[in-house]
Amino acid sequence: ELTIYGNSESTHYLEPLQVNVQNKTKKIIEMKVPAGLHFVSNEDNIQDIISTQAQMVRVAPNSSKFFTISGVCIQSTNGSPGLENEFTLTSNAEPKLYELAQFLDKKNIKNSQAQQAAWAISDNRDISNIIGLDTQNEQEIIDKTASILGLPSVPAEDITAWKKERLNPVYTSSLKGYFKFEFPRKTKVQIAIFNQDNVLIKEVYNDTIEAGFHKIDYRLETTDYEGQKIISQMIAYNKVVSKRSIDLRH
Repeated sequence: ELTIYGNSESTHYLEPLQVNVQNKTKKIIEMKVPAGLHFVSNEDNIQDIISTQAQMVRVAPNSSKFFTISGVCIQSTNGSPGLENEFTLTSNAEPKLYELAQFLDKKNIKNSQAQQAAWAISDNRDISNIIGLDTQNEQEIIDKTASILGLPSVPAEDITAWKKERLNPVYTSSLKGYFKFEFPRKTKVQIAIFNQDNVLIKEVYNDTIEAGFHKIDYRLETTDYEGQKIISQMIAYNKVVSKRSIDLRH
């Protein structure tokens, strides 16, 4: 017996799904969860998910097991899944998204840029949105997405220009914020801004932090978000460890 639902403790591009498996037999069950599976939301206003990291799950006889699934959303205008949203496993994703998922699995990529790559395919977003604060594998993600879409590879100088425009804006109406948190071990930390449907807007911080207490500052250009309610979230260990609502409805 298998139940699949949203994971409110993570984001829609890290570990968006959680699964509860009940083994009612007297034998061990082994489940392979490959990259590229298409999980359909049971609600029309919640995004579907494709898995992006393969894993093997063993369930002991007459027992249950809980695990999460790494993945990305594929309908940017819909809301992010939460604990109250159930999903149905259908089959493999359509070929272009499946190819991207296999690439993300092979390269072990789990970040907001993977999400933007998926939206470039599923929602026809510009691939320039893939640029971000995490530079590892960035050129590969952009080139792979371009290849899947039948577009030419992107020169490094174009990526540099995109970064200058998107990551270093001229601030006309900005918001400064910070998070304070104690980390028990060295870890990668991200701070990202989400809309009121908990869908990613932009990542504003991405760095590896040593163990201990830290105050992490961030800044966001808010001109495009005036009149909206947005949420800043700090993410570590693939989980949302702190969040703050920001009301720009003046």
